[in-house]
Amino acid sequence: MKSCPYKKCDGSGLIPLIKNNKVIPGAYHHCDCHSVYGLNPEPEHYHPICPEDYDFPMSETFRGFSYAYCGVPDPQKASQQVSPAETLPKKELWTHKQWDHILQLEAQGLYLQRKLNEHLDKSKKKQAKREVEL
Repeated sequence: MKSCPYKKCDGSGLIPLIKNNKVIPGAYHHCDCHSVYGLNPEPEHYHPICPEDYDFPMSETFRGFSYAYCGVPDPQKASQQVSPAETLPKKELWTHKQWDHILQLEAQGLYLQRKLNEHLDKSKKKQAKREVEL
């Protein structure tokens, strides 16, 4: 175990809490050399908890939070295509004209997305054809 550079603890990073000249069992202060302050690195076996570490079912909200906390994209969320109309407030809150406009915009967006994908596929095929010719 490393020794404390500040000579306040035994190298563990914890100073026993003393009250009325008695040591309180299980109560400690963090020393200036404790890993909380960044001087002693955390042991290698510690790692951020990721959703793969859980062995119990979890709600979509908790799973999404867990993936966001780890900085990893949620694979289940990526596989689900949610239409923009599903993310909006309930249909009852909109007038008929507003809802028709929303559905029309959604259809236009899907059309443009499909055309973009077709264009990207064509450009990939052309690029592959050029590479074969070289």
